[in-house]
Amino acid sequence: MKRLFETMINGLHGMKRKAHGAQDPRHVNRIVEVAGDAQSGDSPAQAINQSFHMPLATKVLIIVLLIIVVNTLAIGVFSYIIHRNDTIKYNSDRIMAIAKSAAMSIIPDELRYALDTNVKNEHYLRLKKQFEDIFAEEKLHYFYGGTFDPKAGDDETAMIMYIEGHGDMFGLNGSVRSTIFRQEARDAFNSGKACVTEVYALNVDGVPGVAAYAPFFDENNKPIGLVGVIMSLEEAISRSNSFAFTMLIISLMIFIVIMWVPILYMRKAVAKPLSSLQIASNKITNGEMDINMPVRKSNDEVGLLSQNFCTMQEIVIGMQNDIKKLLENALEGNLSYRAKSDKYPGEWREVITRFNSLMDTLSLPIDEVAVTLQEIANGNFGARIESDYKGDFDRMKKSVNSTAIDLDKYLKEKEKAENDAYKADLAKGRAEAVSEVMLSSARYANRIQQNLLPQNNVFSKAFSDYSIIWHPRDIVGGDIYWAKNFDKGTVLSVCDCTGHGTPGALLTMLVASTLETVISEENCSDSAQILYMVDQRLANVLKAKNDEMNSMEIHDGCDLVVMFITKNGDISMSAGNINVFSCDGNEVTRYKGQSLFIGEGRLVNKNEVVVIKIQSNPNNKFYIASDGLYDQIGGEQKKQFGFKTLTSIILENHYEKLAVISGKIWDAFEEYRGEEARRDDVELIAFKP
Repeated sequence: MKRLFETMINGLHGMKRKAHGAQDPRHVNRIVEVAGDAQSGDSPAQAINQSFHMPLATKVLIIVLLIIVVNTLAIGVFSYIIHRNDTIKYNSDRIMAIAKSAAMSIIPDELRYALDTNVKNEHYLRLKKQFEDIFAEEKLHYFYGGTFDPKAGDDETAMIMYIEGHGDMFGLNGSVRSTIFRQEARDAFNSGKACVTEVYALNVDGVPGVAAYAPFFDENNKPIGLVGVIMSLEEAISRSNSFAFTMLIISLMIFIVIMWVPILYMRKAVAKPLSSLQIASNKITNGEMDINMPVRKSNDEVGLLSQNFCTMQEIVIGMQNDIKKLLENALEGNLSYRAKSDKYPGEWREVITRFNSLMDTLSLPIDEVAVTLQEIANGNFGARIESDYKGDFDRMKKSVNSTAIDLDKYLKEKEKAENDAYKADLAKGRAEAVSEVMLSSARYANRIQQNLLPQNNVFSKAFSDYSIIWHPRDIVGGDIYWAKNFDKGTVLSVCDCTGHGTPGALLTMLVASTLETVISEENCSDSAQILYMVDQRLANVLKAKNDEMNSMEIHDGCDLVVMFITKNGDISMSAGNINVFSCDGNEVTRYKGQSLFIGEGRLVNKNEVVVIKIQSNPNNKFYIASDGLYDQIGGEQKKQFGFKTLTSIILENHYEKLAVISGKIWDAFEEYRGEEARRDDVELIAFKP
């Protein structure tokens, strides 16, 4: 720090000398070096900018230290300038007094005599002694006196000079060109008044100096000569620098003591609370809510931030608990529980309000269904669900209303057919009758659905061996197969409709009717044409139905495969999202259907339908399965039954009868399923051309 301060002082000296035309190359070089150091380093602003990733306490400390350093340097420089100005005034006054005193002590006649004779006579010795005393006492650099003839110009003058290091005075007598008389000396002689040069105007052996000039006069009070005094300021400059450095140290210590209190305060009031808030916010980010949030009870920004942080933590924990209670009550069947939203401000309240609205949306249709079913159980078969719902709630509404209508119709017919005693017993067993009626309806629907399936003689005419597994999940289901014999071969179609139970069964009736129309009535055996026409007709019916319901977009349709098996065993096949497997005893080949959902109406013409050709092979056996078989969850790892399990059973038992192979597949399926519920309808059609 001392070196830096000295560099600044020397820089000020250099600028002063430059203003007066007397530069020292050494100081100029030093200024250039200091400037180079400043350019190569980072500015304080850059240093602060690079410290943004430091802890806040470190940033605050750096800023405080920078303030201390800047203020200390400012005070040190200010003290140096004041001290230097005092030193300048003191040395200027002192050298002026020396010059005047010397001029008054000179006897002009003796000086002229000494100059004219150039002999070491008594006048010479007295002047020498006088000059030696002044030089020794005042510690001067140059001291001279002599006559001065302004008419002689700058080239010649006569003088006697005493120089440090020489024991004698000597006369020049015009033999040496004089360069020592400056303009100030001429002004002093011409005006008859003593004067002093500007500080730092002279360069005395590389050190700044100051000069004073005082004329002496003849008996007519006319200037006839001049005394010149030159003093080096090296010692004065050294004292100023020492003083400035001392002031710098003292100022630094004072500022450190003064600033220590705010540093401690800022550490306690800002850094520590913010650090605690940062740790707490990290825990909240990681999901830890049960933490002791630091609270600073003050009205400053940090205190308000701490209090707001605690308030936010309380709000988040409260919302977490309320949402958890909502979900827990919902899982336990209590759909009437609601959280209190008025205790939360702003958007927080809106979040709880939306959760309550969600529970209302779930509970209202369920409550209405429960009330309607209770009315039906109490004998009010005219009870209906009247509110409008969408999606699954709308399907639930239609199912309940349809059940109520069927029960009402059935019971009215029973009441007409039965006698009074049976009517009394019917009231007692009404609850059992409801269940029986629903099961009877489902069984009847199952019988209707089975009647839609092809007769066994269709398969026996077309194939040398065949086997059929058809197990709806809910008495009736969404899987169906269809076959038609032609002169040249047989059309076989396997279908997996969306949904299962009653909705799926209704859709299978629509698909079966469409297949009957396309294949039988139009006598079509082209697999691509059949697939295309079924897609178009289903799309027309389902789209019209959806438009009437004015509901959300509903994707009703089916996965479908259509195969035409010729008499000689050649097969042409078109499929949408259904897999067909063939096995020749050596390997199992999987034929993937194209990614196409039948009933969406995406096909423009039959040319967009992919046709797969399979040549006749007497060893080939074919298997068509719906996804309810290989998507079933089971086993120890609760994974799907899968293609790999299915194909391994097919390959291992290839030379068995298809009924035996299908039986082993079903047994393996049931064993793998274990206690898991059936996920979907299961359908497997196996045949050998």
